[in-house]
Amino acid sequence: MVPGRLGGIPGVFLLLGFIGALGYMLPSSMGLGFLDPHLIVMYACSSPFFLSSVVAAAFFDPGELLGKVVACVLYGWLSSLLLLGMALTTVNVESWHGTAVLPETGFLAWALLLGLNLSLFTTGLGAALSLGNRDSQSVKRLLRSGFFWLLVAVVILARYGLLEWRESMTGLLTAEGMARLSGMASVVLAAVSALLLRKVARHPRYSEASSK
Repeated sequence: MVPGRLGGIPGVFLLLGFIGALGYMLPSSMGLGFLDPHLIVMYACSSPFFLSSVVAAAFFDPGELLGKVVACVLYGWLSSLLLLGMALTTVNVESWHGTAVLPETGFLAWALLLGLNLSLFTTGLGAALSLGNRDSQSVKRLLRSGFFWLLVAVVILARYGLLEWRESMTGLLTAEGMARLSGMASVVLAAVSALLLRKVARHPRYSEASSK
């Protein structure tokens, strides 16, 4: 059941609070300032938060591996897409000037592609971690803490890192820069995800089930 995989009723309320805070409260308070490219990329790549509980529970349950992977990847990516769409809708409704104000189409498309591949990587990593852990809670904690500290590192680097680093990161936040970043990162994330899922598929939990 979905509520169970989200951590029960407390998990559902936590998820709804997260969506309310980031989908409405933050963009409402920032107005058009929400269209900062840094925030758009962070929202487009927010799938690890949504996936942590679902992936942790999914790969401890019996079932076909491919179906689980597809379901988890789509759930994480579509959830981040929904959150971003909700935030952009909030900004435009509350700061309406006769026409919708949105991020540059090319930039947004590449950011969403990066988010899709991050969702695939998170799924593969969660599946691999489930093989070496006894319960889903430990996998969920590992995924959430890993994503949190990665986010902290990126924010610190963007704000306090060397000037050359900050300038290079700012240069990536254009349609052309995001195309390069998303293209390179997507290849790396897809390759690592394939290796992780190959390892999972060879595990007796799935190899024996597929041979029956």
